[in-house]
Amino acid sequence: TIPSEIVQEAVATAISKNVPVFGMNSGYDVADNIGILGFVSMEEYVGGKAAASQFLSYGKNITRALFINHEEGNSALTDRFEGFSDTLKNEVPAIEVEELVVDFSNGNTKQVASDVEGALSSCQYDAVLLSGDRTLDFATSVLYSNGCLFSNHLLGTFDTSSQTYDAIATGRLSFAISQQQHLQGALAVAMAATYATAGKRIARSSQSSFGVYFSGPAVVDIASLPSPDRQICEADAFPVCPNTKTPSGRFE
Repeated sequence: TIPSEIVQEAVATAISKNVPVFGMNSGYDVADNIGILGFVSMEEYVGGKAAASQFLSYGKNITRALFINHEEGNSALTDRFEGFSDTLKNEVPAIEVEELVVDFSNGNTKQVASDVEGALSSCQYDAVLLSGDRTLDFATSVLYSNGCLFSNHLLGTFDTSSQTYDAIATGRLSFAISQQQHLQGALAVAMAATYATAGKRIARSSQSSFGVYFSGPAVVDIASLPSPDRQICEADAFPVCPNTKTPSGRFE
């Protein structure tokens, strides 16, 4: 994964020494330019657009929105915010879209909790989007303890986990934007293994002009929440999983 220019430089150095590199997650936009042989990712800007569209689909009057960024300098999170902000402003010209950056780097979670509480305690935002689920517990705790009814104050996040699934199931989280991390990891390894054993590259995806396989975005809400068995299987990294669907397309 290539979340910053520092990592990009290190990857480019490895490639210059004829080390074959395959990637996933952040950095799809620079993958081809530096010579990465295959990449699996979610287009982060499109993910931000999907989140904004999901908020708007609830039919609420959204006048103020907040994006909580848990890692300053991560280009993927910047793209998520820009897609989110651009889409909301395009659809609701008078909307105010703000960004709060919190800092986990020094391990001071008390400061993160304080920053999130300061932003959310007055229930001033109609829609709050988290850049990832690291701040989910802080956000839901503040909204609940300050009487911000979840039916009136929408909360969404990027990425899925047992934590996000539980929050969706209990009504504390409206939705999550999934990039299907397990698919990213599995397909990137398959690409590398194919190249190492057969000297072949998996054919490029028709979805992208620069050879990236897009694994997301996919919206997970109460209607598309995986079954408990499916969630357990995902948590175990999909060793053997149920693969049957209901007529609605939901896994059982």
